[in-house]
Amino acid sequence: MATVDSNEEDGEMQSSTDYYDLLQVDKDASRADIKAAYHKMSRKYHPDKTLDSTTEEIMKKLNDAKTVLLDEVRRAEYDDRLEGDDIVTDPKGFLPS
Repeated sequence: MATVDSNEEDGEMQSSTDYYDLLQVDKDASRADIKAAYHKMSRKYHPDKTLDSTTEEIMKKLNDAKTVLLDEVRRAEYDDRLEGDDIVTDPKGFLPS
């Protein structure tokens, strides 16, 4: 799943694959840091505050990032996938373990 991260120079979001980059937090960020970063980014890209047509998709990706990173089990699985970029992964769970 592609996510987005911030391009500070022009204020636009660009494709990436890292929830940590999307929320602009370190990989060892605490739950409080993740929540604060999510609220900061969601205020910035909320569809009611921005006329940009891509903000709805950005908000969906921010919500996905928050949901995964705040859940200890899902975050551990996500971190394992990030570390094993050369390993074939199956996000839907159809490949044998």
